[in-house]
Amino acid sequence: MPPGSLQSFSCARDFHRRSFHCVGECPDDALTPCGGRPLPASGSLNLDEGGEIVLKPADLKNGQRNPGKSSLRVMTYNIQAANDGSGEQAYDRQLALIRQVSPDILALQESDTARISLNNNDYVRYYASQLGYYSYYGPTTVTGTFGTAILSKYPLLNTEAIFSYSDTDEIGTTEAVIEVAGARFNLYDVHPDGSDTAKLICIQTLLERSKAEPNVIVLGDYNLRDTEKAYQLIASVYTNAWVSVYPSKISSDGIDMSGPNRIDHIFMSRSLGVRNPIYVLPPASASDHPVHWADIFWGK
Repeated sequence: MPPGSLQSFSCARDFHRRSFHCVGECPDDALTPCGGRPLPASGSLNLDEGGEIVLKPADLKNGQRNPGKSSLRVMTYNIQAANDGSGEQAYDRQLALIRQVSPDILALQESDTARISLNNNDYVRYYASQLGYYSYYGPTTVTGTFGTAILSKYPLLNTEAIFSYSDTDEIGTTEAVIEVAGARFNLYDVHPDGSDTAKLICIQTLLERSKAEPNVIVLGDYNLRDTEKAYQLIASVYTNAWVSVYPSKISSDGIDMSGPNRIDHIFMSRSLGVRNPIYVLPPASASDHPVHWADIFWGK
């Protein structure tokens, strides 16, 4: 990991035991970043006389600072362990792309890099620290999933990693909740793999868990084409961002996502609207997958 990448994101457990409470539970696994809020870079903390961290008004929730906000930019990005389509290190290019788009919510897949075989490079924490985002790592590396992490400009609440039936690699789905301008959103980051049965059970599990929630956004590398049963199941409940704007699956500027390579999707509750869905294809995506984002809105 690039030098200094771990200094500006932390929580009470690993920041010199200072009194600063995470949003959600800090995990016991030292390789797994918590769902706590990002801290300012070292040297810019506000401490009281007892050494406690004091939050300024600017540190309040984004939802409190933006009471009239009625849209979110959400992005799904399979980062292929921070490598591009040629297998070359691409964390700097990926980070530059994310900065340019500036999503409110960022769902990463194949982000399980905090392991010995990948030099313990924790790109979830690095990206979060560089962007100033909250983050939840999702399933830990020892579980054998592909990694499904969520980063957010808003505090992440009720973070959880859930597992469904698998017959190849483990399938871990990451959940979180955010609150924006009085509205509550349930976020899911998915990366199913294996047989059709395993992928179908993943979607069935997700739908069962989310069925009572009014504002659901599901992002990820689904490994599903629109001809497959699992895709058709989730499409019968939630709206696909790209298809809702471009029923032909070809954008107005000629980006053709009608073929079998469209497996990275954004689905959302029917009550939510979508504007400006975009795919950026390799090699411009600095990964072996397209990066996909859209603006989700509600209200008027």
